[in-house]
Amino acid sequence: MIPHIPRSLLLFPLLFLLSSSASAPIPSSSPDLSPDPSPAGDDDGGSLLTDVSSATLNSVLDNILEIGLHPEAMSKVDVTSLGDSLGFGPKMRRHFTFEQGLVNLNHGSYGATPRIVLRRQEAWRRRMEASPDAWFRVDQYAEMDQVRAEVAEYIGGDAEDVAFVANTSGGVNAVLRSLLRGGGKVLCLNLAYQMVKNALSYIQEAFGEAVVTVEILPPFTQEGVLAAVEAALEANPDVSFAVVDHITSCPAMVLPVEQLVAMLKRKGVKVLVDGAHAIGHVPLDVSALGADFYVSNGHKWLYSPKSSAVLWASKDAQKDLYPTTISGLGKGGTPFQLQFSYLGTSDVTAYVAMGDALSFRRRIGGDAAIMAYLIALSSQGGDLLAARWKTSTLVSGDMAACAMVNVRLPPCDGNATAPRDLPWTLMEEYHTWVPTYQLVAGGDWWVRVSAQVLYID
Repeated sequence: MIPHIPRSLLLFPLLFLLSSSASAPIPSSSPDLSPDPSPAGDDDGGSLLTDVSSATLNSVLDNILEIGLHPEAMSKVDVTSLGDSLGFGPKMRRHFTFEQGLVNLNHGSYGATPRIVLRRQEAWRRRMEASPDAWFRVDQYAEMDQVRAEVAEYIGGDAEDVAFVANTSGGVNAVLRSLLRGGGKVLCLNLAYQMVKNALSYIQEAFGEAVVTVEILPPFTQEGVLAAVEAALEANPDVSFAVVDHITSCPAMVLPVEQLVAMLKRKGVKVLVDGAHAIGHVPLDVSALGADFYVSNGHKWLYSPKSSAVLWASKDAQKDLYPTTISGLGKGGTPFQLQFSYLGTSDVTAYVAMGDALSFRRRIGGDAAIMAYLIALSSQGGDLLAARWKTSTLVSGDMAACAMVNVRLPPCDGNATAPRDLPWTLMEEYHTWVPTYQLVAGGDWWVRVSAQVLYID
C-alpha cells in the first residue's frame, strides 16, 4: 500500500501542461494504449513543421544563435511564443506514440522516440526478417557503416573511431573492464551514475583497483567542481584513470567537462566521459574534447530507439578496448569496430534507426531550435514549480543549460516518506514518473523534471 501523499505534491506535473489536453489523469485500470492517428505526409522526407514557414524558422534560429543557449537568457524568452514560432508544443505530440493523457516528465530516463523513427526501425526489422542471411552476413554492416558516418559527423568524430553499443552501461563496462586490471587508482565523482559506481565496485573487488571518489557538494559551481577534482589529484598523484560525467543524472547538471578533461590529461590520466545524457541534448565535439573515451545514449535526447548508443574511442586508446561479449568479428571497418560490430545474433535496427532520428531532428528545425526550446522550458518550468512551492531550483548558469531541472520539494505535512514514495504515487495515478532524491542523508528532498518539444501551448 502506497502511503498517502498530500495532493499538492501530486498536482505539480500538470503545471508543465497548463492548457494541454494531455493533462487529464489516466485511469489506472484501463489506460488507452492506442497510438494517435498517423499524421498525413509523415514520411515525405520534408519538413514536419507544416505550420511554420522557413522564413519564420530562420528568423527564430538567428535570434537563438544571437542570444546563445544560456539559461539566464533563455529564462527571459517567452517560451509559449518560442514554441509557436518553432511549431513545438502540443501540436508536436502527434509525432509521438504516448498513450492518451500521459504527461511524461522523465525523458531523462527513457527518452521519447518519434512515431516516424519507430516506423523506420520496424521497416529495417522487416528487411532483416525477409532475408536473414543477407541481413546478418552483409546488409547490416553496410547500413551500420552509413549511419556510423552520420553519427560520427554529428558528434564531431571520425567514423573509424565510433562503435555502436546497446546503452551507456555496456559502453562504460567495456572500457572499465578492458583497461582496469588492478594495481592502479581510478577517480570518479560522488555524482556518478549508480551503474558506474557499481562497475567500479566490481573492478575494485575483482582486481584490486583502488577507487578515489571526489565529493562534490552544494552549492554547485563550476569552480567548486574543478577545485575538488584538482585537490583529489594532488592528494592522489598516482591516479591513472578517471570517469567523469558530461551531464549528471540526479542531480541533473552540466559539468565543466572541457576543463575537467584538460586538467586530467595534464596529469597523464586517461579519461572516460559518461555522456549518457549528452547526444542530442548539448552540442558535442568529441575530438576537440580530448578525452580517451566517450559514450552516450541515443534514446534519451536524440530521439532514437531504445538500445542505441555510441562509444567513441581515440585512436591511441582503441587497441586495448574490447566489448564485454566476445564473439566473432564483423565485416569491414577498423579492428576496434570489428570487435563491436558482431556480438552474436542480435537486432541492430535500433543502431540503424539513429540515422532516422537525425533526419527527424533536421525536419523539425534542427539542434539549435530543439536545444533552445528545451532549455527555456526547463528553466521557466523549474522557476514556476519553485514559485508554486515557495522553494528553489538547485543550479544556475552554465550548469543549468540542459533540459532537466532540479526543484526542492516543499515540506510534506509531517509525512517523512512522502518524497520517496511520490514517484510511485504518480505512477499509480498518472502513469508518469519523476526521480526524487536527497543530496545528503536527512537533507532536503529534490525532484528532477524533464522538458521536451511536445509540451506547453
